[in-house]
Amino acid sequence: MPTLTGTTIVEYSQIICINEVCQAAFEKVLLKETKKREAARAEKAANILARKAAANKPRIHK
Repeated sequence: MPTLTGTTIVEYSQIICINEVCQAAFEKVLLKETKKREAARAEKAANILARKAAANKPRIHK
């Protein structure tokens, strides 16, 4: 991030609103998005495990 005296490296940032109602709404939305991402991540992991199990299953030719 450029500054007047050079540059600064920002590792992370956090948005905080002075308006309490606004901040509460933001935190509620953030919590929903976090839960949705965690659910998607868990579903993806389950799909990967299922795909690996199917790939390791011996094939029977008739």
